[in-house]
Amino acid sequence: MPNGVRKRVVLIGALLGALLGLGAAYMFARRHEETGEEPGFSAKEAISLGMELVKLLRRIGGLARRD
Repeated sequence: MPNGVRKRVVLIGALLGALLGLGAAYMFARRHEETGEEPGFSAKEAISLGMELVKLLRRIGGLARRD
């Protein structure tokens, strides 16, 4: 991959990741405001989310390998 294309891909990926993270944090904070529950999640939820993120990263990596 040429260096210019690599920089563009990394920049776009970083921007998309930041936007998705911002959206997730907004939804998390909004849920807390609406329900009044203590913010947080259980260890089981954290592990489940982590596993789903690993699966997503593997799928994205698989897209890059397709010819």
